[in-house]
Amino acid sequence: MMRYSVVLALLLVLLLASAAGAVSSLVRLGPDGGFERELELEPGVIYEIQLSMQAVTGPGQVILRAESFDAAGNVIEFRQTERGLVSPTDWQVVSVQIPVPEQAVSTQMVVRASHAGEYRWRELEIRRVRTSSDEVRQFWEDKLAVYPTVYTGLVIDARHLPAGRSMSPRILTESGQLVYGGVFASMEFVQETGVVAYGPELAPPVSERVAAHPTYPLMLPLIVEAVDVADPAGTHLVIADDDAKRIFAALAAYDFLARYAVVILVD
Repeated sequence: MMRYSVVLALLLVLLLASAAGAVSSLVRLGPDGGFERELELEPGVIYEIQLSMQAVTGPGQVILRAESFDAAGNVIEFRQTERGLVSPTDWQVVSVQIPVPEQAVSTQMVVRASHAGEYRWRELEIRRVRTSSDEVRQFWEDKLAVYPTVYTGLVIDARHLPAGRSMSPRILTESGQLVYGGVFASMEFVQETGVVAYGPELAPPVSERVAAHPTYPLMLPLIVEAVDVADPAGTHLVIADDDAKRIFAALAAYDFLARYAVVILVD
């Protein structure tokens, strides 16, 4: 345990930007990658990988992927998420959580983009996801002591639209920015857990998706109304640009999208 703690601490010292966010690194990304880091993480533990990114040469979708390998070099677990970047001045939080399997011998993160160009990144953080009741309570007490409001999830109300259900829904803005592209993982994960929860109202068991934790009695989702559907099946939803700004601002306190704490209300 001590070895992993020391390795992780050294990794953060070497890779993280300053706590004030004054230091950033320029990197060229494309569909084939461009930014990779080997991470020595402890098997059997869930980690969240988070960094802030900025598009320099134009809008694009950033893809953050974490994958664990066995001794033969096979990918035995992965998580991948997408986030849209549109501004050369605004920073966007991008996060993903990965449960590192017991048999994993290495884990790496890869950052790429839908469009080749220059991007900046800063504030890379790698932290354990707390799971015990005492750890969860301390985590949320620390959060609430720093931020006046911490949203525990996202609810998109699409009951007034011809919205449909999907295993891979997308949430877009009126101007075309990708807010949530789901979390790509094994088919077993997608089928059993899913990247969103659907329901006609925010009531149990659907509401449990946007609760802080089963052992911590806090549920404060950010609720926004969809303004349109973006595909014939109605599975991709459109929200107002101003609502997207509210979501992105909320992610600075707690990235509920990384833990797929998303509910879509449909009739």
